[in-house]
Amino acid sequence: MWYSTQKIPWSYLRRLCLLSLVMSLALPLYRWWLNDQLTVVEQALVSHDASAFFGKWQGSWNGVVEFTIDFKRQPNKQQVEVVLQHVANPALGLDGKPRHFFADFKQGEVSYADTEYQTRYWFKGSELWAELSGKQHALTRMSPVN
Repeated sequence: MWYSTQKIPWSYLRRLCLLSLVMSLALPLYRWWLNDQLTVVEQALVSHDASAFFGKWQGSWNGVVEFTIDFKRQPNKQQVEVVLQHVANPALGLDGKPRHFFADFKQGEVSYADTEYQTRYWFKGSELWAELSGKQHALTRMSPVN
């Protein structure tokens, strides 16, 4: 029969168990904290930079109302300068004149509203989408204008 005559160093084993317990709790907490920090950084970058929208885009609401929107510049963190122009359609009361205004920018979306309609723009991957709501509802994928 084989066995050791040395005493078991209980203080060493207690320290080893305590270290193991601390690490088993600390590692998941650290991973959670690190993941949360990356999310905060991504949101901070997305919520203040509207440069992905810049340029001229075209779309249409259900193939009836065609329009272009030109995202010009971002004067501050909450607004984007916009020029919106519909194709003239007298039957729908659209005169075709460009409208200059500042749209709201928050959480990676551009939006604006008048008394009858609300419109919002956002990116899904690399595609720009627009949604019209209010009196009518429509969804369109925008195309860049060269």
